[in-house]
Amino acid sequence: MNRPKRSSLKRAVPASEVLGDLLEQRGMSEKLRSYRVWKIWDETVGPLIAQHAQPVRLRGTTLEIRVDQAVWMQQLQLLKPMLLGKLRQKSGGADISELFLRLGTLAPTEQPSPPTTPPPPKRPLTPSEQETIKRGVSPLADNEVRHALQDLWSRHQQSRINDDHES
Repeated sequence: MNRPKRSSLKRAVPASEVLGDLLEQRGMSEKLRSYRVWKIWDETVGPLIAQHAQPVRLRGTTLEIRVDQAVWMQQLQLLKPMLLGKLRQKSGGADISELFLRLGTLAPTEQPSPPTTPPPPKRPLTPSEQETIKRGVSPLADNEVRHALQDLWSRHQQSRINDDHES
């Protein structure tokens, strides 16, 4: 069986390049450039503005921005020309001619959770520590307060370094 000969590729072509060429052939590269605004928004406007304003939709050449507070709407209204220029520049010339600001609730953004450190291991209380705590809380008449203070004092003692547990 004879197969038709294909021209051999000189190098592997990344899928992004193939997709980019395909979109350009279909006349969609300008639209794609405009939609890059979502990807570059936080970096372009900075973390403070990004915390209070997010792009929502693109209608023609107007980018709708949802803003969480009226004060920020007023501030962004004054910054519109500068923001438009930055967005066009960073997106590679996106066809955005207007920003439309709308007051509303922002979609939650994924914040990286702070690293958690496990609590230090609790050590058992010595009999003398237990006795000191019992004697210390015994004068309290209110049962609930006495138990809460005893629990708090015990946890405090357990978290202390072993060397100073006899104090």
